Amino acid sequence: MAGRKKIGRLVLSLFILFVFIIIALTGIGSDTFDVHKMRDFIHGSGQLAPLIFSFVFLLIIFMGMPPTLMTVSSGVLFGPYFGLILSTICVNLGGLVLFVAARKIGRKGLQQILSTRLEKLDSRLEQHGLLTVILARLSFVPFGLVCISAALSSIRKRDFLTGTLIGTFPAIFMLSWLGDAAIQMFETRDFSVLLQWQGIVSMLLFASAFAFPVLYEKYRVK
Repeated sequence: MAGRKKIGRLVLSLFILFVFIIIALTGIGSDTFDVHKMRDFIHGSGQLAPLIFSFVFLLIIFMGMPPTLMTVSSGVLFGPYFGLILSTICVNLGGLVLFVAARKIGRKGLQQILSTRLEKLDSRLEQHGLLTVILARLSFVPFGLVCISAALSSIRKRDFLTGTLIGTFPAIFMLSWLGDAAIQMFETRDFSVLLQWQGIVSMLLFASAFAFPVLYEKYRVK
């Protein structure tokens, strides 16, 4: 556990160092924070900045840390659209790697100790894997826990991938847009940015995603 915490701190330190290097190279003064200079530098660096960012993003996922901060940062550093794409790729790729690794390491051992009751539950998970993953993602169950739990069950890989893509998209859309919107509101002190179509769509998506697990549990056929 101590080693994991040290690695987690190292990953966060590398990301913070990455941000400070960009700030230094773009010549942003100590009195003003110009995120546009930072973005211009990132865009001018070609594929290097997205690759470094993606590498840190994936490391954070592999350390079992929530991807929320990195998703917001993607909107700040790369803008709402490319940030959305980058975060979606990293979240789903990181989830896939965790799923495959956990299944390869732990699934066979688990099968040997499953009781009859657990086998029936496992069979139900296989039949309803897509919905299970979607509900877990929309319910904000810790990201890594869903990956590992799904891997140790009989949930199909395609159901896990599809469920992760659908279940995480509302939060990714909102957080990447929010990272960009926060900069605009900080610079202009104008909160009308929240009424732009991206803001309205993100809020509706998030509200629908938040309500879906509750409504499903209330109205589902027993």
